[in-house]
Formats: sequence, C-alpha cells, structure tokens
Amino acid sequence: MKCTNCSSDKTVKRGFRQTNQGKKQLYLCKSCKRKFVTGLKKHRYPESVIKEAAKMRANGKKLREIQLWLDSRGYKTSLWTISKWDRKFNK
Repeated sequence: MKCTNCSSDKTVKRGFRQTNQGKKQLYLCKSCKRKFVTGLKKHRYPESVIKEAAKMRANGKKLREIQLWLDSRGYKTSLWTISKWDRKFNK
C-alpha cells in the first residue's frame, strides 16, 4: 500500500475508521507519519455504486434511467449528483 501523501511504501495497518458505508481500513505512513484510508473520499455512497452509475452513463443511459436504477436499490440521488459523477469519472 502506497501513502496517498508521500507515495512511500512504508505503511502499516492502523485500525479502522467508521464511515457511513461501514468500517474502512486505516493506514499509517511511517515516513510522513500521516494516517489515510483508501478509496473515494467524501462520498456518501459506496464506491461500487458510484462507479456503476458512471459506467452506465458512459454506455449511453439517460440520467433519469440511472436515477430510477439507484432508487430501486435504496439510494436516493438527484440527477445533478449523477451528472457530477459522470463528469468526474468519465473524462
């Protein structure tokens, strides 16, 4: 695991961090002494859901179709949110 701050390989597991999606593995960099987690940061929805929605948009699905698909799985999102995911992950 590489440090997200200094890209050092000298990292160790340092417990867990509780998030809305559950526990995430917390790491400590022995070079710069910073803690970090992997994955998407500051997102309310799980990474797998966001990436699947962005993939559907790249394949030509309409925003409304993706919103209905997310609603059927229990994720209430706006069209604006899906549009932001599309711009961020489908450059």
